[in-house]
Amino acid sequence: MGGVKLSFHRPNAKVYFITVKTDCRVDDAMHKHLPNLKSPVSIIDSGGVWKGSERLYSKSALLKCGDSIKIYESPTQGYVYHFSRESIIQETEDWVIVMKEPLITIGMDRSNMYFNLMAGLNNYYGHTNMALGVQPITRLDYRVSGLSLFSKHKIAERRLFMQMQQGRIKKRYWAIVSDTEPLHQRCQIENRLLFKSKAIQSNDGKLSKTRFVLHRSNTDGVHVYHAITKTGRRHQIRAHAKQSIGALVNDDLYGAIHNNRHATIGLIASHIQFYWNGKWIKVSMPRKWETQALQWLKMGEG
Repeated sequence: MGGVKLSFHRPNAKVYFITVKTDCRVDDAMHKHLPNLKSPVSIIDSGGVWKGSERLYSKSALLKCGDSIKIYESPTQGYVYHFSRESIIQETEDWVIVMKEPLITIGMDRSNMYFNLMAGLNNYYGHTNMALGVQPITRLDYRVSGLSLFSKHKIAERRLFMQMQQGRIKKRYWAIVSDTEPLHQRCQIENRLLFKSKAIQSNDGKLSKTRFVLHRSNTDGVHVYHAITKTGRRHQIRAHAKQSIGALVNDDLYGAIHNNRHATIGLIASHIQFYWNGKWIKVSMPRKWETQALQWLKMGEG
């Protein structure tokens, strides 16, 4: 068998490459070249072994001479995400809106199929085949909390996905900055943003518009703004906050650099609006969850 290369570190994860030079099983390749892995079986069972764009689910999967595999090792492997009923904000037979806590992914990541909000919801509803069960319609980053919309079956998924494509599903956020930043009652920023590792202002970028309206000031060391987007560019609120009201709390990409890559960012998805069965559905975050989200933010301040 061939060599192994440590590729890079991610938060709480390591990634390895193996290229084999003789025919062998996946588990044999891992044991030979990565003898210090804590639990190769958990890595495989969690879906953390990839051959190209395909997950390898079986330890006895055969590799041929010259095949390369990519192995993601993460502390969450061997664990599943347990969803709590109290996190459901509103639901019907077709869809459910839930509160996403920070530091959990919406869907599967490369290292673990089961430690994410989608897997937790599918387990809660008793779906053994996640491809046919609950699916995420709106997405939030790992370090962001707030309201997330999921479909409960394929017909609802298609209908809601079409609305997403048409821009008919609207989200509003709370943008949270330090109270050392100058206070604004409202402001609007419009420019062109180009994404290259981060969102930057560029004439080659796409038109981006965000309005910030003060929600609460001097609340436990922060100002809280409604962030209303007129466009949906990647990192738009984060970049526009930096350019107007101040960098979001703990946003080390656009604000002060710190070492806590798991600090909750001061961005909370607070409202969702979409059209369903002849009427607009408008859902706002309950006050208890607003309080909880601000507590999460405070706990993770870098």
